[in-house]
Amino acid sequence: MNATGSVSGAERVLLRLADEAIKMGDDVVLVSPSGPILQHIHPEVRHRECKPIGLNGLRSPVSILKYGASLLRAAIVLLPLMRSSNVLVINNTLASPLAFLFQKRLLWLLHDVLGNDLRGAIGKTASRFFRLVIPVSYAAANPLPTGTAVRVVLNGTPLRESKENFAREGTTSVIGCLAALTPWKGQKTLIKAVAELAGVDFRLEFAGSAFPGDEEYARELRVMAKESPVGEKIHFLGNVDPYMTLQSWDLMVLPSVAPEAMPLSLLEALSMGVPCIATNIGGSLEILRDINGDLVPPSQPHALAERIRELLNDEHRRMVLGEAGRDLVSTKYSLEERTKELYWVVAASTDMAGKVPPRR
Repeated sequence: MNATGSVSGAERVLLRLADEAIKMGDDVVLVSPSGPILQHIHPEVRHRECKPIGLNGLRSPVSILKYGASLLRAAIVLLPLMRSSNVLVINNTLASPLAFLFQKRLLWLLHDVLGNDLRGAIGKTASRFFRLVIPVSYAAANPLPTGTAVRVVLNGTPLRESKENFAREGTTSVIGCLAALTPWKGQKTLIKAVAELAGVDFRLEFAGSAFPGDEEYARELRVMAKESPVGEKIHFLGNVDPYMTLQSWDLMVLPSVAPEAMPLSLLEALSMGVPCIATNIGGSLEILRDINGDLVPPSQPHALAERIRELLNDEHRRMVLGEAGRDLVSTKYSLEERTKELYWVVAASTDMAGKVPPRR
């Protein structure tokens, strides 16, 4: 089940799980709102429509009532499917209270690091009622309360051809940020940071679009970029093919101001040998510390600017980090291995457990 109909890193993991299940001969039904996700589902996956489950925050009594109503509508759609299905996997934190209704029948593919806010409290409370919670990183697993059934399965990504094999024009350094335009991704910190690079020949590219409900934030980013002293060097690309875009980037920056579970954009960049700078929290820390990567504190524009400047001036270190990143993806974050592992973890926790994974 997908609660939004959009396609971000979390949805791509769910779609890969569905593809693997189809390959193994299973029947798969995707419950989701209509949206971009329908353009990416396997032809053999059946679709059941549900209304979105609000993900824009719980800021008032009215929004809480709307949230509760969206959960009830989703439960009505799911009830007949639960009678005929072995398992239901959800991948959205605000859909987690459905576990109260379908106790021990649901699995949760957890893509969030649950904090101490209302959203985190909802997820932590609901977690004990799942048959199994499957965090995509240890950063996501750590906040779960004692008594939760947990099995970590790391995200994965394909190992792509190194960016070094693609020709590029010009000598301008290209800094990229591959992330949805949403406040916790920290794009404002990056815009402030590059304002300190006035004497550097660079181009900053933001690849990604606004999450539903974050359109105003996206407008604020564009205004902020336009008013920056280096505004002519800042560009918004919208939704792009990440691998085509990464070919021209000298480095990628992921300036998240809140912990991410396991950012796929970081893995995608590493898979092509693009050196990365990220904040020292959550899954970004979990990934980059394995290669002695470049980490900075969140919401610290000056520290970020200095690290960008240092890395742009050190071609050898960029090459070393790029090679180490590709090695890390091939050994720890293989898409094929992680997807198969996820499938068999799901199968083993359900009535599908009669299927035995192939011996290696």
